[in-house]
Amino acid sequence: EHRMLLECHVLSHEGGAERLKPVRLILHQRQIRTEPRIETNAGAIFLTNCIPVTTVFESFAIVDERRDQIAEALRLELKKRYSDAQLVLRRSSRVDSRMRLMSQFYKPVYFSRDPEAMKDVDDRFVPGAEAEKSIRAEGFPGHFICEASFPLVYHRTLIFGYLQILSPTEMQAEHWDEMGALATKAEKALLPFLPTAPDKCPVADLSMHGIGFLHGNNQFVLRHFMPGTEITFDLHFPDGFVAGCLASIRNLRSKERTHRV
Repeated sequence: EHRMLLECHVLSHEGGAERLKPVRLILHQRQIRTEPRIETNAGAIFLTNCIPVTTVFESFAIVDERRDQIAEALRLELKKRYSDAQLVLRRSSRVDSRMRLMSQFYKPVYFSRDPEAMKDVDDRFVPGAEAEKSIRAEGFPGHFICEASFPLVYHRTLIFGYLQILSPTEMQAEHWDEMGALATKAEKALLPFLPTAPDKCPVADLSMHGIGFLHGNNQFVLRHFMPGTEITFDLHFPDGFVAGCLASIRNLRSKERTHRV
């Protein structure tokens, strides 16, 4: 329940590593949530599909012949329409520059070497200045004029892959619409192979800084839910509205039949 700050002096540099001498350790007690918690009626607000973020990406690192066949069929369909195209799936917590951009804005990426074309990028895409800065920093193949990358999204929260097209000529609006349709098709085809959780978890209290909920006592929670773990879930409200959420577990207390998270 504390923040820790360790101040050190650098003693030496050895083969790319540094030897450090600790000077002082600062402990700062912090509140989990600084706003008053509001209790909710039992079951009025609840979570579904509550799983650790890492399990989504790690599922692509597991061999699954049927899933791989579907992914390969999607790649072939993409290649038939665009010669320089690829389907990229995220297999670990590491992300490339495209996924980082799309995860920040939850929008496709469009980039063109033509400054006039970049001026016409509308709000359907990552802001042109952000896209240009990221792509030019990474390097752009010399014989291509433009790029379009469309995200694949898990439950409104996580970018688990994207479709990318590199074009030697300027792309038009019809290409973007076609790519958007292909990305939607790829999402629907791959989502059944991603992990889900059957538990319905009632929310006990909430504030603008967090929520407390109850999760059934099972081995999945004991194995995967630890303080600091990033999780994703769907948050259901009484009026039927559902919000996809990303969160970080701050504490967990075990009761007789449930875990208070």
